Amino acid sequence: MNSFLSKISQLDGIQDVLLVSKKGDPLFSSQQQNAAGDTKTALQWIEIISELNNPQAADLVFSGGRYYLRSTEIGYV
Repeated sequence: MNSFLSKISQLDGIQDVLLVSKKGDPLFSSQQQNAAGDTKTALQWIEIISELNNPQAADLVFSGGRYYLRSTEIGYV
């Protein structure tokens, strides 16, 4: 799974790939942060996902960029 996510993060236009467990634990991050940074980011995403009522998929478009969210059996990418 790590090599698959690493390959996705190398695609043009992708800035970061993050896999977060449904409990909020960071399982993979393509950005080299420290553990505290990964945990903070993961918890922020879990809060957003919760606010969106745990969608199976979401495409969030903002003026500064786009986020694609997908639910998996172990968490969210």
